[in-house]
Amino acid sequence: MENRLIHAFVYAISGFCLGFVLMTFWDVSSHTQINPFRIVLYCTLFFAVWGFVFPNSVKGIFMALWNLFK
Repeated sequence: MENRLIHAFVYAISGFCLGFVLMTFWDVSSHTQINPFRIVLYCTLFFAVWGFVFPNSVKGIFMALWNLFK
C-alpha cells in the first residue's frame, strides 16, 4: 500500500508539470473560457488516481503525452 501511495505522489507531481505544459499550449492555441488552474488541477488529480490504481502503467502514458507536446 505504501508503494502505491508513493507512486501516486510521484505521478501527481509529474501530472502537475504536464499540466503546466498543457496550460501554456492551450493558452497559445485556443481562446476559450477554460480556467488554466483547472487544467493543472485535473492533470494532477488524473495522474495521482491513475498512479494509485495502475502504478506501473502511468510511465508509458506520461511519456507519450510528454513526447506529443515536446
